[in-house]
Amino acid sequence: MFRSLVVKPFSRSAATASATLGVKGAVARHQLSSICFAYGMIKTETQGRVAIITLNRPKALNALCSELFHEINDALARFDNDANIGAVVLTGSERAFAA
Repeated sequence: MFRSLVVKPFSRSAATASATLGVKGAVARHQLSSICFAYGMIKTETQGRVAIITLNRPKALNALCSELFHEINDALARFDNDANIGAVVLTGSERAFAA
């Protein structure tokens, strides 16, 4: 059974940053930090106070499965416990967000 999650930004500046992450120019203006945690089906990174979780199963078009949900939940829990993170963006890789 999966729990539904609602991720809310903690500040207006974090919300603005998360809304612009999909724009290549916005990413180019900010230096991305290194990857935060090692997972098999997702990639995680931070950009300032914004954490980015990218679904990374391109061959399966990021199809949802139990292991993927466990990794997402673990990453969300880690970011939730990090006082330096104000917002979380969940995105897909390559051709699809999720199948």
